[in-house]
Amino acid sequence: MNKGIYIIMAFMAAMLTGIFSCNNTKSYTDMLKEQKRAISKLFADSGLVLLRSYPANGVFAPNEFYIMDNGVYLNVVDSGNGNRAVPGLTSIVCRFHANILMDTVPYENMSNGSFPLIYTYGQTGYTSQEASMQYFFCTAMFSPLAYVGDSSEVKIIIPFEISSSYYQNKGNPVYYHKMRYRFELR
Repeated sequence: MNKGIYIIMAFMAAMLTGIFSCNNTKSYTDMLKEQKRAISKLFADSGLVLLRSYPANGVFAPNEFYIMDNGVYLNVVDSGNGNRAVPGLTSIVCRFHANILMDTVPYENMSNGSFPLIYTYGQTGYTSQEASMQYFFCTAMFSPLAYVGDSSEVKIIIPFEISSSYYQNKGNPVYYHKMRYRFELR
């Protein structure tokens, strides 16, 4: 009889643990829904317009964005001087102002005291003397280089699915409202 009571008590304890434990992690589907709401809110609040195709003349109005094939939203502010990056040979010095959309946390590395993110075009890693760059670095940051060159400036929104591993885990898209690329040959 005591054995039966212990089994029932153990079963009840397991059931109560299952009922009262909570799982605070968001599902991938929930993160996608939240991201869609955050990007839609940004577009609505800022008067941004989504273009169906890349402008034939390459000129964007300040509020126009085009979605690239990889999902990055792109607005070209200045296409640069015409020099294009060469995979494996061009080091790209990148400085930016960014906001993490669902946290509204701003970040910038454009001031004189901050360090840029340096990326060798076509590679997988980066260099920077600033530890916080690990939160931002992803190759999607450099996908606009298919359209722009040296000394260019763009605005981009990177969905969390193609962002850094940090923002992938958080489910946060990042809006780079000012991104500058400057090239250095290796």
